[in-house]
Amino acid sequence: MISHHNHIHTASDQPDKTAKIIAALESPERKAVLAPEAFLDMLPVDGTSDVLDLGAGSGYLTFPAAKHTTGKVYALDINPLMLKILNERIQAGQVDNVELLKGSADRIPLPDEKVDAVMASLILHEVPSLAAVLQEISRVLKPDGCFACIEFEKNTEAGPPMHMRISAAEMEQAAVASGFKLLRKEYLNDELYVLICKKN
Repeated sequence: MISHHNHIHTASDQPDKTAKIIAALESPERKAVLAPEAFLDMLPVDGTSDVLDLGAGSGYLTFPAAKHTTGKVYALDINPLMLKILNERIQAGQVDNVELLKGSADRIPLPDEKVDAVMASLILHEVPSLAAVLQEISRVLKPDGCFACIEFEKNTEAGPPMHMRISAAEMEQAAVASGFKLLRKEYLNDELYVLICKKN
């Protein structure tokens, strides 16, 4: 009987965990700090741009981006559960300009010079090699394309462990070393910053 109970608990664990992740990703607190539309308005893209959402999660930026442009929005995630949720939301919302990609940030399954903009929200502190990811972002960007990231500054208790974080200064340095030019750096609050760069 006990093993049966364990089985039930394990089976319900994953959806619970996913639900918690999505609740955190879409919390009113997060929207207050980072309204997707406000972030998209910062990007130097027009209404026909093709956009890649790196680590799309539940589509927090993906779906607002799909409304923002008539171009294609590529939603990349490595987690099959997130891709399943994204797919359900695409069907439910009848969104016709989002394409799902399964892959990681350092191996983006897109050809060279495919998109006008790459968005990376709270994902880059998790990658094994920032330089490799920036090279890959540069590869898929069209000439003069833009790369925009949101990350945690190394200054507050909330958020990921300090050793994982990439400060705004470090991010800028890494981006410039990868051939990007800084267009804009802005703090959303004490702990989050936006960096927008252009492919040179």
